Amino acid sequence: MEEKSQSQSAKDFVLKEALLTSSFFREGASIDITDIVTDIDIYEHLDKPYVTGLVTFLDVERIAEQINFYGIEKFTMRVKLPEGSVKAIEKTFYVDKIVKNIRTNDSQSVIAMHILEDIGYISEMINVNKPYFGKGYEIVSKIVQEFLGKELSKPRGAGPEYETSRDVQGEFGVVIPDMRPLKAADWIKDRITTADASPFYFFSTFANEKLHLLPLSEMLAQRPINSGTQPYRYSQAFTNAENLSIDDQAYIIEGYNNPINDELLKINHNGFLNTVYGFHDVTRNKVIYPGHRADGNSQEKNRWTAYDMFQQRANIGRALGNKIDVKDAYPIYAELPEKGGDTQAELIHLRSASKLVSNIYSTDLYDGGVYSLGESRTQGEFLERLDAKGLRNWLVNMSMNFTVPGRNFLTGSANTTIGNKYNLVFLAPPADGANAANNKDSSKSGEYLIYAARHAFTREGYTVHLTGVKIVDETEVSNNYVVPDINIAE
Repeated sequence: MEEKSQSQSAKDFVLKEALLTSSFFREGASIDITDIVTDIDIYEHLDKPYVTGLVTFLDVERIAEQINFYGIEKFTMRVKLPEGSVKAIEKTFYVDKIVKNIRTNDSQSVIAMHILEDIGYISEMINVNKPYFGKGYEIVSKIVQEFLGKELSKPRGAGPEYETSRDVQGEFGVVIPDMRPLKAADWIKDRITTADASPFYFFSTFANEKLHLLPLSEMLAQRPINSGTQPYRYSQAFTNAENLSIDDQAYIIEGYNNPINDELLKINHNGFLNTVYGFHDVTRNKVIYPGHRADGNSQEKNRWTAYDMFQQRANIGRALGNKIDVKDAYPIYAELPEKGGDTQAELIHLRSASKLVSNIYSTDLYDGGVYSLGESRTQGEFLERLDAKGLRNWLVNMSMNFTVPGRNFLTGSANTTIGNKYNLVFLAPPADGANAANNKDSSKSGEYLIYAARHAFTREGYTVHLTGVKIVDETEVSNNYVVPDINIAE
């Protein structure tokens, strides 16, 4: 890839280094493939504690024969903006498999390698089978530090109480049952909630080396990254404007789409629409039914519904960072006919439960009153855990994929993709006599939390394909933010 010293467009980048190393090489030896790389795709996701990717290059020097890929090779890349003032992003991966090796003519082949972030690869080679005691946040921190030498990100100046102050679930004991470190940490992560039942996300990013364990409420309470500059715009007039600066070009939405899916059916299948949950204590022969309203079939059972979860956690509380009206997040007026084909219809959340989910746990497993992983102290704690899982399932219900130039995402060690928010503006077709430049599509415009990202480095330029979930309509954006310094950066 050609190296530049000054950006000519918002897609320009410099691949400073792309190296392949192998344990079969003598110590310190490597193969430099920087000039023959054609494509690099890097994938980030809020639900994954590691980064993955795909690297394609032209093999004209019979590199595949020299390395003879065994799945233990390392790929190291350094990439930056052409301007010398911006720090390069450096990341090390393992080549876990060859996806494609096609000979295009007598002198060259095209090789595509699937790569896995080093911590993800190393984690797969480690088995954890030991007990831990404490709060969930503390246990996750211990696991990643002990087995992977990694730290969880914290705000600047945060004290030791930071790890436990947001996790309101009590201390418990757990024996990790022969799991990989990252898998074990992700398993424990599901036990953590804030006071508003906001779920936690455990993830890794392309831009920096630390792992992140953050509640949804904190990510959503931040200001959008571009609140102090300008929104990303999907606008033909903006795109075609003359003398558009490189910085302005960086805020063009090149394309977008809304995935077509059957999310409501999926949510119902997962038990987060209208469900009776039973938690069975096999030690004391006791059953707890946590829910927001009484079940119509029994006075002793409570029923969990998404409507009540949103009413309490998103409308009344702060589980989604700011108050969200239940009608904007849940199909409040959705009706279904009664069984038997009756014409009478009933709101979904008023109907009988559509699912029954049973859970088993044991009490008194540990001395000293220490609780087990599946145990909660009160029905309220069980309900917090259910609501956190419900919010996680509903969060991705209305997502959008959009593509932007990559200039704003090569900012050194600061993460500007997953876990951050952006303001987006989409223009709607103007009504008769209306000004097209001011005719915003309020159904699409607003604040989006970035849930997944694909960094695409090609010979044509650097673009970022983002998946965002909309939380606040453009017409409702307020300047009254809570702005915690969660620092998904250094």
